[in-house]
Amino acid sequence: SIEEYYTELSTFHQESVRSAKVVCDKNKQTKKLAAQYSVKRYPVFIVFKDGIVANRWDGADKGKLESTFERLGGGVSGKGKKKKGGRSKRR
Repeated sequence: SIEEYYTELSTFHQESVRSAKVVCDKNKQTKKLAAQYSVKRYPVFIVFKDGIVANRWDGADKGKLESTFERLGGGVSGKGKKKKGGRSKRR
C-alpha cells in the first residue's frame, strides 16, 4: 500500500528529510488542517520548502513519492536504487 511505502521511504530518509503523516479526520485540529490545505480526498501529499507549499499531488502515486524522497534525500530510495543522473563532478 502507499501508506507502507511512505513509511519505508520516510524511515530510510529520516536523517535527511523531515516528513509527517496526518490523518485529517480524527479531530477538530486535523479537520481544520485539512480545510486549510483543501484536502478533499486521501491520500494527498504536500511538500513544503521553507514553510511554503512547493509541490502537491492527490493520489497514491508511488513513482512521485519515491522521486520526491530521492530528490530531497540525496538520490537513493528506500529500495536501494540509485537516482539516475547524479551530480556533475567539478574538475
